[in-house]
Amino acid sequence: MPFSPFRLLIYAIIAIALISLIILFVFPLLEEKEDAFKEIETAIEKAEQQEGKAVEQKEILFREGSINTKNFEQKSRLVWFECNSPALCCDKNFECGKGVRWNDRAVFFTQKQKMNVSARCTIEQGLYLCRVYFGTMPAQIEIKELEGLEEKDLSKNQLYEATAKYANIGNIEAFFVKGKAKLYKYAFEENQKKEILIQEKELELNELKAGEAGKASFLFSLSSNGEYKIEARIEAENGGFDIQEMDFNAINSPASACKATQAETTANYNEETKKCEKKYYCTNCNFAFECLAEWNKKMPEKGFELESRNYALEVFEAAEGSCG
Repeated sequence: MPFSPFRLLIYAIIAIALISLIILFVFPLLEEKEDAFKEIETAIEKAEQQEGKAVEQKEILFREGSINTKNFEQKSRLVWFECNSPALCCDKNFECGKGVRWNDRAVFFTQKQKMNVSARCTIEQGLYLCRVYFGTMPAQIEIKELEGLEEKDLSKNQLYEATAKYANIGNIEAFFVKGKAKLYKYAFEENQKKEILIQEKELELNELKAGEAGKASFLFSLSSNGEYKIEARIEAENGGFDIQEMDFNAINSPASACKATQAETTANYNEETKKCEKKYYCTNCNFAFECLAEWNKKMPEKGFELESRNYALEVFEAAEGSCG
């Protein structure tokens, strides 16, 4: 039997009411969840551009439900979750009366609430490893200043000191804090400026409470004039890391005992590189770059390569399969 116009009108009113309810109540929930996902993704993307540094997104609104790390992982990215606010979250892998349960792979919200979210990433073998923190800003190491002389007079002494002043700018205590520094010397090889690693230092430092500052001093021994670079890194097991660099010059070095002595009588053929190699020996050199510099002064036309403190290397093409 065909529907009467009145019955059709009733059905139309009911349909309109249902659509209105969906628009008023369901769509906002979906949009809020989507907004939370976007905020987390934004934090991760920013963190990928600032390795070792936490990026915070404040007061993200979360509805009742769950968020999984799979929503943010890619071929080049792995993600872990952590709730670092005891006031808001249960302990990891446990249920309690608080509004948030969590594990490494998912966070479960039992009620609507706003939370701050931070992300921090490191890179290993081309893969981003990112941790997302729910609750508060995690411990975060920041180097405020790297201090040292712009010019070091080696006639007075040959020790160079660089000091990194740093702080924990996060809201949680930083544990297992370490300081690392590398000393490079600039050298020219084949008309290109290159950095040659000379020395490395590592220090065990004190734990840092939230907002606390510290400093680490690195002492290096210099043996020759030249342009140098120091790269300082302060890190914490749960506090990311920060790196700063500075250049300086060393002048007035006492006469070096490093000397170029003699070369091998014959060159050897390297099966891997398919080139000839001939060693030019040095004596009393502390570093490879010193030996290289001595031979470059003595025979600048050769274009030696850096090898060791005991010899520099001449590399040249084989002539008809022979090194002559």
